[in-house]
Amino acid sequence: MDALNRSFVIFGGNGFIGTHTALTLLAADPRNTIYLVDIRPPRTEGYARPIVEALSSGRAVFVQHDVRQPMPTDLLPQAEIVFNFAAIHREPGHAAPEYFETNLLGAEHVCDWATRTSSRKIIFTSSISPYGPSESRKDERSIPTPESPYGSSKLAAEKIHLAWLAGDSARRLVIMRPGVVFGPGEGGNVTRLVRSLVKGYFVYMGNRDTIKAGGYVKELCQV
Repeated sequence: MDALNRSFVIFGGNGFIGTHTALTLLAADPRNTIYLVDIRPPRTEGYARPIVEALSSGRAVFVQHDVRQPMPTDLLPQAEIVFNFAAIHREPGHAAPEYFETNLLGAEHVCDWATRTSSRKIIFTSSISPYGPSESRKDERSIPTPESPYGSSKLAAEKIHLAWLAGDSARRLVIMRPGVVFGPGEGGNVTRLVRSLVKGYFVYMGNRDTIKAGGYVKELCQV
C-alpha cells in the first residue's frame, strides 16, 4: 500500500454510522480514499454533502454489494482499516432468520475478504443488545445473555471476527458495543424523542432509575 495514499473500506458505508465515519476520514487527511460498500446508494442530505463531493472527485468510491454474498477481491484494494457496519438492526421490523442471515454471513464474508486482501485491521460495531435487557450496570466483563434474534446474531458475529483475529498475530480487531447512538441523520428513537419534546410532550416508559448508555455519532467515529 502506498504510504502517501491510504485506503479505508467501510462495509455498510452508507448507513448512519458508516456515513459519519466516512465524513470523519475525509476531513482527517486529503490523501484518504474511502470505499463505501453498501446495498443502497450514498446519502445526499445536507450533512453528507462532503461525501457527494468526494464521490465526484474520486476521493470516495461507491461499491454496491450485498454482504450476504461473498465479496469479490478485485473490486476493492487492500485497506488500512476495514470497518464492518453492515447489519440488519431495526427491532422490530424483520423476521428472526433475517438477522442471522445478514449479520452472520456478512461477518463471514467481510472477514474472508480481509484475509484474501491481507487487510489486517477491522473495526466491527456489535451492539449493546448481546447483554440482554437488564437493570444492572454492564461493561466489557459482563457475560452476554442476549434474548433477541438481533442480539444473538451480533454476539455470534463477534465470535466470527475473533476467529479471524486468531488467524494471524499481525491482525488487529476492535469490537464496539454501542448503546443508543444519535446525531445528524439518525432518524430513530432519539429523533422521535426530540420531536416530541419540541411539541411539548414526553411519555416516560420503564424504570425511572434506569441509566442507559448513549453516545454522539461524531465521537464514536473518532479513530
